[in-house]
Amino acid sequence: MVNIKGSHGTTCVRANKIKSEGFITSGGRYVKGVYFWKECYHDYNLAVGWYNHCFASGLYSDEDSPQCAVIYVKLCCKDDEILDLERADLKDRLAKLADSRHINQNNNREIKSLYTYVIREMERIIGIKYKLFLLNVEPPKVEYCPKYKSRLLGYPTCVIAVSNENISIENIQRG
Repeated sequence: MVNIKGSHGTTCVRANKIKSEGFITSGGRYVKGVYFWKECYHDYNLAVGWYNHCFASGLYSDEDSPQCAVIYVKLCCKDDEILDLERADLKDRLAKLADSRHINQNNNREIKSLYTYVIREMERIIGIKYKLFLLNVEPPKVEYCPKYKSRLLGYPTCVIAVSNENISIENIQRG
């Protein structure tokens, strides 16, 4: 059994709704699901940085008092239901497919489509539905997350949950 801890930045209002109703799985940048910063020294800063990014882009403009909250979770699945998308063999496969399909690396829709295709093919061949994915994701811009040193540390790891069945909320903290 795989158990991974992570954090997710949002508003207090949304955190309370998530606590009672669960997360909404969205399209995501690369894979459809809920994105969490994998537990690390900077996971709180990354979650707050993501909140700051969303706040600055107007995502929380419909809320009267959009205060920051960080949701801490535990993500669980069977050993064979997690896929590390950072594996060298998968990166090679993605690179070859991207070249053969002339994928524009600046087009998020094309990138997401490529990841979705590779994952679905692997699930079909192996006969398993993946529940969690590991993927290194660009951190929030430095103005939203000044404590994370991306040039030194590289992109942080996200854990992406396909559905709420693999997510348990452990704590909600005001940011």
